[in-house]
Amino acid sequence: MNRNGLGYLGPCLRSVQDLDYPHELVKVIVVDNASADGSIEYVRANFPEVKVIQLPVNCGFCRPNNVAAQTARGQYLVLLNNDTEVESEWLRELVRGLSVDPRVKSVASKILYYDKRDLVNAAGGKLTAIGHGYYLGYGEPER
Repeated sequence: MNRNGLGYLGPCLRSVQDLDYPHELVKVIVVDNASADGSIEYVRANFPEVKVIQLPVNCGFCRPNNVAAQTARGQYLVLLNNDTEVESEWLRELVRGLSVDPRVKSVASKILYYDKRDLVNAAGGKLTAIGHGYYLGYGEPER
């Protein structure tokens, strides 16, 4: 999902291009939330293989993710924000996590802060007995 994220799109999309994963199995879709900063033009000019879906108005966080999910046709669906940079082995490890046990239907990445990459934003999550969610590893040093 993107909303006026021109400064983030290049690093994000380049990191996805550099994945150690079969490229024919990866289809990138950028759902744009009515950006006015040239984001769409940048993606089309620099990443012509990326499918771009422009929403006419800013629909918030959930709607663009739902549009991406409805559009995607692969075996797996990965949702990334525009301020994400992934490591080359990231997707391979996510898929490996899914293949360990057929009961596993969802996996998550360890997320570091974009501007403080020595700190963990989240390393998965849990739900309490009453249904409240919380992040694992929040604010801990990256190791």
